Amino acid sequence: MLRSQVRDRYAQGKDVGIWDTEHLEIEAKLAASMCERWGMVAAEADGEDTAGRQKLKLSTPAGLVERAFAVSKLFMDRARKDGLVHTSPDMPPVEDREIGPE
Repeated sequence: MLRSQVRDRYAQGKDVGIWDTEHLEIEAKLAASMCERWGMVAAEADGEDTAGRQKLKLSTPAGLVERAFAVSKLFMDRARKDGLVHTSPDMPPVEDREIGPE
């Protein structure tokens, strides 16, 4: 979701600031990447045609998303198990205070 706000830029006049309010976790980013890659080509067996050749049908959108999230979870579980995921420390909250000479 995007937010926007008109800002007064002092001597430069007014402009519009736009920013995202939602951010994906790494597993969701991986799943989104997989959906992008597989979305047009991921197929499932759909029997045979009259000549005996395998027929394929595209995965359903729900099936595609389900598979992408299952693979991304498995990927992240393995990366964490192998010590390949590093986390940053929590930052202490910023206190509201005036900045100036002490």
